[in-house]
Amino acid sequence: MCQEGANLVARAALGGVFGTTAEEQPKTTTTSTAEDLNLTTHVHGNGKHQGDETEAEVTIFQGNGNILTLADGKFSAVDAISIKGDTIISVGSLADVQRVAGTNTPVRVLGEGQAIVPGFIDPHLHLLFTALVSNHENILNFSPSVVKTIADARAVVDEALAKKKKGEWVVGFGYDPSLVQDHPNLTLTITNVWAPENPVYIINQSGHVAYVNQLALDLAKVSDDIKDPNFHRDPNGKLDGVLFEEAVSVFSPFIPKISPAEFIGLARKTLKGWAARGTTTVFDAGIGLTSGFPELALIKSVLDDPLLPRFGGALAIQTVQPFVGFLEILAPPPWNVGAARVQGIKFWLDGSTQGFTAAVKEPYLDQPNNLGILNYEKDEELLGLLVPFLKAGWQLILHTNGDRAIDQALRVLNTAFNAVPDRNREIVHRLEHVTVVSKKQLVRAVELGLGVSHLIAHVRSWGAVFRDYVLGPPRGDRIDPTRDDVDVGLIYSFHSDSPISPVNPLQYVDTAAARLLDPTGEVLGQEQTITLEEAWRGVTINPARQLGLAAEIGSLEVGKKADFLVLGKDPRLVRPGYLHKEVEVLETWVGGQKIYKGVDITVNT
Repeated sequence: MCQEGANLVARAALGGVFGTTAEEQPKTTTTSTAEDLNLTTHVHGNGKHQGDETEAEVTIFQGNGNILTLADGKFSAVDAISIKGDTIISVGSLADVQRVAGTNTPVRVLGEGQAIVPGFIDPHLHLLFTALVSNHENILNFSPSVVKTIADARAVVDEALAKKKKGEWVVGFGYDPSLVQDHPNLTLTITNVWAPENPVYIINQSGHVAYVNQLALDLAKVSDDIKDPNFHRDPNGKLDGVLFEEAVSVFSPFIPKISPAEFIGLARKTLKGWAARGTTTVFDAGIGLTSGFPELALIKSVLDDPLLPRFGGALAIQTVQPFVGFLEILAPPPWNVGAARVQGIKFWLDGSTQGFTAAVKEPYLDQPNNLGILNYEKDEELLGLLVPFLKAGWQLILHTNGDRAIDQALRVLNTAFNAVPDRNREIVHRLEHVTVVSKKQLVRAVELGLGVSHLIAHVRSWGAVFRDYVLGPPRGDRIDPTRDDVDVGLIYSFHSDSPISPVNPLQYVDTAAARLLDPTGEVLGQEQTITLEEAWRGVTINPARQLGLAAEIGSLEVGKKADFLVLGKDPRLVRPGYLHKEVEVLETWVGGQKIYKGVDITVNT
């Protein structure tokens, strides 16, 4: 299967977002080609957060041994820190800091028990689709927090049908049979009964599976004659309404349309919500899946607001594949489009573990004849795409949930690296999700100089299901093996893959350090827990290294950007597993500017 089979939720659900009239288009979102965006030459702009100076040119923050710098990957606590404009100019004792900043510099004293830490970095999420599915007027919410039984799902549909006319589409996101009682797929036998007069299109929480009824199939002109194996069939060989991988996107034209102006508002609201969780830098791992280069223009418009996190991203391979043969006409990476920094190319090698489409070496527990889907059946096909971008200086980002896909990634990357000996070795190429993986594979990743990033909510939200239903023990116990990451010396990080799981870095830290399952509190794979300090690296300095930004962000050190958080409690005093419940983000600062404010801290001058 070619790269078109590498489906993401955004590709299906963002289809049609740009289907508006010229009058509806904001002036900054009319760009539609690489040339229009000036990506065929060196791009202007620094790709960094743009904002005003702080309220005082130089400010000192004073704690009491509770400013955690993460210098050298350690908590490395200090008493004080000073910033000038967007930059940290001194760190250490109050006396040391005042010698640099000046004894008359305003001092902001932390309240009792409060702490300062580096801003959090989420290195893998999807802004546009997260914003879209936050609009429950258009995209119904079938997420696990709402749907725990098939009756719950039916209730969501019934409520929607009460407001719809005959023939109007019922579109939703978030249904996950692995987390629903008795694990029912939404086959035609169910969806045809629910909505006999309205087409239904519901996307699985993973984004790699979807469900439609017969009316939807008819409108899309899909019949039993179709040869694509990603349209699932019942035991009689008839289509059953379950879709996998690229088949999901066949129905994208039927998604309800919204105007770019409305969409920009939703996206900014989403980013501000992430800032409230302490996120100071985000990385979108799949720009352009739906509409190609116009998505860059949309993102540029979204980021035209100084009170937002830093933003980086990778282009989906589908966006740039037409340029593979002549990449020299494009500007070298990174591309700085307004406040967005685009540096990578994203490839999908397999699917979703909980969706039974991740490419695994051993069959799934509940589907003994299923090894998942490898999107590139031949290594040569993947190699032919990787090498040109490697030569051109792009970061390679490979979606690899299953160990069979990870094997392919390691093989092909090794061949690609040997083929390009003069490549930029400062770039940390990445394996994403890395859910089912052996320690031997992780050792090989270190040998190749790779980084890995885990969708760590797999442990918290899906851990019991993986162990008892999807993978079985012992595979299910050691998903996302962070202790192995640490022990073999990997550059590891944690991410949300939002909207697959919520952006909440304190929860990532909790999960990596304690591996507690929701809602029972049971520990999954105790041997894979890591220390709080090791977990903190996974949301600060390590993702900064993976993004090539460790000289600027990820720790609180002289010369770096003033990206930091004021927390309501010193996290070292909280039991791992409970930080997201007990530690409040009071303030979020990016480049010396407060972009989120909860409760004031005491100010002494």
